[in-house]
Amino acid sequence: MDTQIQELKNLMDELAIIISARHGEELLQKAMKKREEAIDHYLRVEKDASQLVRELLQMEESVAQKVLDLEEEKQNGFLELRKIEEELKQSQQQNLEQVTELKLLQRELEELEKIEEDTAKMEEGADRKS
Repeated sequence: MDTQIQELKNLMDELAIIISARHGEELLQKAMKKREEAIDHYLRVEKDASQLVRELLQMEESVAQKVLDLEEEKQNGFLELRKIEEELKQSQQQNLEQVTELKLLQRELEELEKIEEDTAKMEEGADRKS
């Protein structure tokens, strides 16, 4: 951009020489004033453009950070989900084992009740004989 400014200055200088030779000092002053205004305008535009680029880079960085944060949250959510799924599987397995054990205990209880019933009948029969 500095080369462009330098080229613009050189061009304006050459124009100033041509104008001064043909139309005098008044035209030269107008040309110099326009040259100065053009350079000022260029510098303002360059400054504004630089500011916009800085702001854009800051926004880009902010968005990138938000994307990284969301990705981390997503990963943490997946890990938590896997942990919960594993706990569910373990709970289901424990439940299955407990149901199996309960059925076994119910069968044993039924057998003991039958034995107790048979024993009671035998005692009744023995009491009658005595």
